[in-house]
Amino acid sequence: MKHFSMILVMLFGMHGAVIAESGAPDSSSASQLPIYKDAHADIEARIADLMGRMSIDDKAQLLHPLFFGTRPNSRLGIPALKFIDGSYGVRCGESTSFCALVNHAATWDPDLISRVGVALAEEIKSKGRNMLLGPVIYMHRIPQGGRNAESYSEDPYLAGTIVSSYIKAIQSQKIATTACFLAAKTQEYHVTAYDARVDERAFNRTYCLFCLHVFCFEFSFFAAPSHCGRISSIAPVRGFQSWHQSVKSWGCGGKAPTLV
Repeated sequence: MKHFSMILVMLFGMHGAVIAESGAPDSSSASQLPIYKDAHADIEARIADLMGRMSIDDKAQLLHPLFFGTRPNSRLGIPALKFIDGSYGVRCGESTSFCALVNHAATWDPDLISRVGVALAEEIKSKGRNMLLGPVIYMHRIPQGGRNAESYSEDPYLAGTIVSSYIKAIQSQKIATTACFLAAKTQEYHVTAYDARVDERAFNRTYCLFCLHVFCFEFSFFAAPSHCGRISSIAPVRGFQSWHQSVKSWGCGGKAPTLV
């Protein structure tokens, strides 16, 4: 149920104008308008109202995605999430080849990276997609890290500053982002089996500092996949739940990311 409501949060965030009736409702029609279609209503109330109108089959269809996307629901007006990959640009037919994300950090220029984000979002929209499976955000801790080129830096402040500009720019164009991966992912070999041993001091000063900067001071992205292996022998989803509560305890309110 938690995963289901998170999908609806993403849909309302990106497609509020689609799910909601266009324009402000007049007094004669406001009482007849379903809460979930009222763009002025509280988002939690809209989600609760929509979930109450969905059948078991509707919910199952939403949780059972198509390849690179979710299923739309024409009866309730729920649009589809349409995923697209893209570490260096949109991976779909002909598209612009932007530089690797490690080079984004090397610019030390958040304004420039913001322009890159807007350009990338425009290309994503031109492909008929609305959710980017990226960027990669994990810290560089070992030189042979399998996705170092796709991530930003070993420095959490620099990485947080640059990725914040990038994601805010993309999401300003109504394209959702998926920040991969939350913490301590350092290799691709045996990615689901290895145990990343990180002591508490290193974890707090590297990963938590980055997350504090990004989640609390900058923005809230739509989704974040969990780490695939274990972190200090803790399974990823269990560890994420504790870490998710830590983010909230820092005063981030509802800005902690979504687990997908």
